[in-house]
Amino acid sequence: MSTASEPMTMRRVEDMVCHKSEDHQYTEEELKECEDRLVEFAKKLSAEGNVADLRKLIVITRPFYDVIGRAKASKLIRVLMEYCLMINQDNNEKAALDLQSGILYSADEKDFKTAYSYCFEALEGFLIADPPKAVRALKYMCLCKVIQPIRGRDIDAMKCMAEAFTQRSLSKFNKCLKDYNRELLGDQVVAAHSRELRDNMLEKVIQPIRGRDIDAMKCMAEAFTQRSLSKFNKCLKDYNRELLGDQVVAAHSRELRDNMLEKEITRVIEPYSEIDLSHIVRCVGMNQKQIEKAISMMLLDKKFFGVIDQHNGTVRVYQTPHKDKTYQKSVELIRALSKTVDAIYSKAGTLLK
Repeated sequence: MSTASEPMTMRRVEDMVCHKSEDHQYTEEELKECEDRLVEFAKKLSAEGNVADLRKLIVITRPFYDVIGRAKASKLIRVLMEYCLMINQDNNEKAALDLQSGILYSADEKDFKTAYSYCFEALEGFLIADPPKAVRALKYMCLCKVIQPIRGRDIDAMKCMAEAFTQRSLSKFNKCLKDYNRELLGDQVVAAHSRELRDNMLEKVIQPIRGRDIDAMKCMAEAFTQRSLSKFNKCLKDYNRELLGDQVVAAHSRELRDNMLEKEITRVIEPYSEIDLSHIVRCVGMNQKQIEKAISMMLLDKKFFGVIDQHNGTVRVYQTPHKDKTYQKSVELIRALSKTVDAIYSKAGTLLK
């Protein structure tokens, strides 16, 4: 590993990040130093406007990502990409970086508001440089709005925008901005670019965007708004390629489906102390094996307290057990006393010597 006094170059970066071998383990101090030096080097390249080396830096540091763990790696990648985005680039390259930033924020940070803003900027860039790619950015924008805490007008706004793009209708796009002013223009990043986006639509007729991609997101939005698990599963079936063929959408779709299934099961069993599994199956609209698996996971995660009675084919629901603070305090007191006794014993042993 290069020393802190040596000036950083691309060659030294390669040596530093590839230094790891089977017989070598990084210490925490080495990892921190390595991260800091990579960020400092990225800052220098950004100030010089050296976008080619910045991109190369993101690629050649991949071996280092495995060493520092997923969370730190994700943060480091985002920082490097931020410096890359500070440099003036052509619209297609900048849009691709914006889209990747949006994916990272949605996947690792679960920050769907920031992810939405990046995807919006990617959409704008692709519309200017490569319109067919705009559909992916728009799809992720819709996904970010769907996954955020349900606000009906947010989802309606995205459906309206999706229809405007599908129909390539400037008048409909303007109507969306007017009807959903708060939802679309309330976000500072979106507001800053909305008029530019509208002008781009005016200057250049958008090439046809594949309808099924947008229809898939509209279907998902409607299912989530209505909290309909059966409709959501139908979306996944009808638009399998559009939703599950995309790794980013697929990961979030499965998470959404699991959350909706848990909420649906909770809604069905809530009024009862014991309920037939067959009744849950009918209400939820999935087979018994899937329902039993979901309930088992909910019990393990302590989403509710109860037991599956396989003999009678029922689910017994117990009240949430009351936590006795006296017991917990007693345990803490015993631990404290134990440490005190150990300390006194140690002191006594020292004095006797």
